[in-house]
Amino acid sequence: AAYREAALRESLSWVRDWADRRQRLALLLGSAAAVLAAVLSAAALLRPLGRLAEAAGRVAAGDFTGRVPENSSDELALVSREFNRMTDRLAELDELKAGFVTRVTHDLRAPLSGILGQADMLLGGYKGKLSGQQEESLRSMLRSGKELAELIDNIIDVTRLEAGALKLEPGPIDVEEAIGSALETHQARAAQLRVTVSSHRQPELELVRADPQALRRVLDNLLSNALKFTPAGGAVSLSARRDNHREAVFSVSDTGPGVPEHRLGDLFKKFSQVPETAKRSRGHPGSGLGLAICRELVEAQGGRIWAESRPGEGARFSFTLPLEAGG
Repeated sequence: AAYREAALRESLSWVRDWADRRQRLALLLGSAAAVLAAVLSAAALLRPLGRLAEAAGRVAAGDFTGRVPENSSDELALVSREFNRMTDRLAELDELKAGFVTRVTHDLRAPLSGILGQADMLLGGYKGKLSGQQEESLRSMLRSGKELAELIDNIIDVTRLEAGALKLEPGPIDVEEAIGSALETHQARAAQLRVTVSSHRQPELELVRADPQALRRVLDNLLSNALKFTPAGGAVSLSARRDNHREAVFSVSDTGPGVPEHRLGDLFKKFSQVPETAKRSRGHPGSGLGLAICRELVEAQGGRIWAESRPGEGARFSFTLPLEAGG
C-alpha cells in the first residue's frame, strides 16, 4: 500500500509538472501570437500612415501631384479620400493663382514700359528743356518705375520657373569671360556706392556647362545684393574655383552686416526678407525674389546654392555648376 501511494504521488507530481509546462507554453505561445498580431496590425496601419505623411510633406513643399491609395474600406480610407480631394483642390487653386499672376504681371508690364519710355524721352529733352526740379522728379519716377519693372520681371520668372516653362540651353561658358562681364556691369554702381569690387579665378578652372543667360542672371542678382548691403568703404569679391567633385564653385562675398545664422535657411524662399538686415539696405530693399530665382536657376542646371554668414562679419553666397568636359 505504501508503494502504491508513493507511486501515485510520483505520478500525480509528474502530471502536475507536465500540466504546468503545457500551461506555461500555452501562455507563451498566446503572448507571442498576441504580440505578432499587434505587430502585424501596427505595420498594416503604419504603412498607409507613412504614405500619408510622405504625401503631406510633398504638399507642404508645393508638390500637388502626389496621391495616396484608397483601396481599403476603413476610416483610414476615408482620410485618404479626403486628403486626395484636398490635394486636387489645392492644385486647382495653385494653377488659378499662377495664371492670375502671369496675366496681371503681363498686363502691367506693357503700360509700365510706355511710362518709362516717355519719362526717358522727357529727360532727354524731347519736349523741351526741363528745370532742375522737373528733372529730379522725372529721375525719381524712373527709379521707382524700374524697381516696379524689376519686381514684375521677377514674378514672371518665378512663375515660369515653377511651371517648368523657362527653357534653359546649357553649353560651354568661359569662366573668366563670365566673371569679367558680370563685374563690368556693376563697376559704375560700385563706384557710386564707394565699394571696392574684385574677382579671382582659379587657373585650373576654364569652362563650365551652363545656360549663359541663367548664369548671368545669378551672378547679377548676387552681386547686386552684395552691393546693396555693403557699406561705403567695404568690399565685394567674386571668385570661382574647381572642387574635387567635377563641379565649379562660384562665390560672392561682401563685408556687409551679415545674416543671423538662424535666418540663413529662409534666404532662398520667395518674398523672404531678413528683418535684422533689411533696414540696412542701401536703396530699395527689394522684393525678396532675387535669391529665390537664383536657387531655381542653379538647381535647374544641376547645381546647388547656399549662404554662409555671421552677424557683423559679412556674407558669402556660393553655388555650383557642372564642369564642361575638358574644362
